[in-house]
Amino acid sequence: MLFVRFALATLLGLALTGCAGLMKRVAAEGSLPVIQEAAASFFEEEDILLAEQAGPGNLKLIEGLLHAAPDNSGLGAVAAQLFCSYAFGFLEPVAGPYDTPDPAQIARTKAFYLRGRDYGMRVLQKNPSFRETLTADIATFRATLQSFSLTDAPALFWTAYGWGQLINLSKDEPERVAELPRVVALMDRVDELDPAFYHGGVHAFRMVNAAARAPLLGGQPEVAKRAHERANSITGGNFFLYDVLFAQYYAVQVQDAKLFQETLQRVIATTADVMPSERLANRLAQKRAQILLSKMVDFFPDLEDEEGP
Repeated sequence: MLFVRFALATLLGLALTGCAGLMKRVAAEGSLPVIQEAAASFFEEEDILLAEQAGPGNLKLIEGLLHAAPDNSGLGAVAAQLFCSYAFGFLEPVAGPYDTPDPAQIARTKAFYLRGRDYGMRVLQKNPSFRETLTADIATFRATLQSFSLTDAPALFWTAYGWGQLINLSKDEPERVAELPRVVALMDRVDELDPAFYHGGVHAFRMVNAAARAPLLGGQPEVAKRAHERANSITGGNFFLYDVLFAQYYAVQVQDAKLFQETLQRVIATTADVMPSERLANRLAQKRAQILLSKMVDFFPDLEDEEGP
């Protein structure tokens, strides 16, 4: 909070003196390193409730700085990451196959993902070639992505992440689902530029994308398994979210109840401190693992039959 008050006071002081140009320069050049450090501190937090309560203020601060410096790519990429991360960690419900999530909660989650995607897209659209092919056919869209370089990996990844999560929550909207090939193309470009970016997040995306559908509908369990192994080889298995997603999607898809249970129990039993830079994500993954275990019979109906009356 001290950082938030300092940053807002700085911006207010500059605004009162009428130094609009200086305000933008301070926001874009001076505040960005501090914002990045603040974001790192947020992801290191061990108290889930503290992080949840602090998140909205940090998100609005980022948006305030972007109002002052809308063309700053660094701020845009951080905004995309924070909005998407907050949506997944604190807004998106962990639902079982028989749950009916609150429509208002789903709508709010989708709005956060959309905002994150759009902040990332704003960065990417500074590339005129990309901007001109947003509505082009997928082959042209893919070809344009070759104009992005390694420095664009954060914006590419978080744009794709937010977009993909938005699609995942919009399966009843054919127009939105039809956008998935563009998300895959963005992730493929991230893989070409830096396959280890965000702890190998592109491989986790591929794992979920390959395991979320039944084989008859295009699902590829073996592809999902290899993608999970690739992601864990990058993190040493210390980024718990990938194991939780593996259990939620792959183990359920192949109906391996033992794998589901053992994977989630291992996540819960391991200290979140094995990856201090992602302590918050690991604690949230443990919370998600507990919820999924509580719904295990829903995911594996045969277990109820085995238990008998």
